[in-house]
Amino acid sequence: MKFSHKLILVSGLLAILGLAIYLSRLYTKKKEVVKNEPTIIKVVLGQFPSALTIANENGYFAEEGIQVQKENIPNLNLTIEALGRGDVDVAAINYSTLFAYQNVSPDKFIIFYGSTETKDNPYTLLIAKENIKSPKDLAGKKMAIRTGVQSEVEAKTVLKAMGLDLKKVELVVGETSFLTTALNQPEISAVMAPESYATIILQKGLGVVLVKAPRAEYIFDPYPTSAGVLSAQLVKNHPDLAKKIKIAVDKAIDFMNSNEQESRKVFQKSLNLDEGVAMNMNLGINLKLEETDRKLIEKLIDFQVENKLLDKRPDFSNVYYQE
Repeated sequence: MKFSHKLILVSGLLAILGLAIYLSRLYTKKKEVVKNEPTIIKVVLGQFPSALTIANENGYFAEEGIQVQKENIPNLNLTIEALGRGDVDVAAINYSTLFAYQNVSPDKFIIFYGSTETKDNPYTLLIAKENIKSPKDLAGKKMAIRTGVQSEVEAKTVLKAMGLDLKKVELVVGETSFLTTALNQPEISAVMAPESYATIILQKGLGVVLVKAPRAEYIFDPYPTSAGVLSAQLVKNHPDLAKKIKIAVDKAIDFMNSNEQESRKVFQKSLNLDEGVAMNMNLGINLKLEETDRKLIEKLIDFQVENKLLDKRPDFSNVYYQE
């Protein structure tokens, strides 16, 4: 009888031990599954060629254990506000918007890569109807530009630098999508448009390139266009994740610089572009943070302050990514 009790006791202990081992392995397995689950980040990819799109489509974010949740926000002002609140983690935003936001809500974003255009690698084109043979032929004509004070100041600076009297060129302002059809209107003779809209105009046969890179040609060269930005909250609270995002986008920039045609195919698919547009549009230049010329950004701030686009000079000393 005693032997029977001992046997039952030993069997019970072995069963408990076996259950404990099973539960321990199950818990460890669950921890490994959780550990291997990708980290979700909210990204505004936008409708223009960017390193963020390449990083997502080529799987560079996935390689770093990151899953992208695409956020659709209708304009850049709302995008930077969402990023400042921490509702969005990553976006590409033009410098003008960043300057203004830094003055209102300082140090809410962190720059981790930049984009520029040059005379040889434009992002904006000045396109005119075929009867406009030189910039001086724009006198007495109308030119379409996208809405915004910055666009107006840039256009006027370019026109003045080309030797035109600003009183003799009427600017017609509209949303960016309007630019693709503006030259259909008989009264409009030229349009200053960014990519991919500029190439859409050319592919439609509505005009020809009058000036390849008007901002780089007549304001200064290179001309900073936009920056990839992280939410400052993300950088502060999740520094390892911020580093992984930068690694993924740096890989994308390397890919764009060495595989232009393949990059175009990615943009064609992801941005839903016609093949003729994707294969012919200008991509500008994407630069890693280490390659970004901060003096050029300060020069752009000078330009905007001088032209009263900014009420005061924004302090950009703390907006660049640091590990």
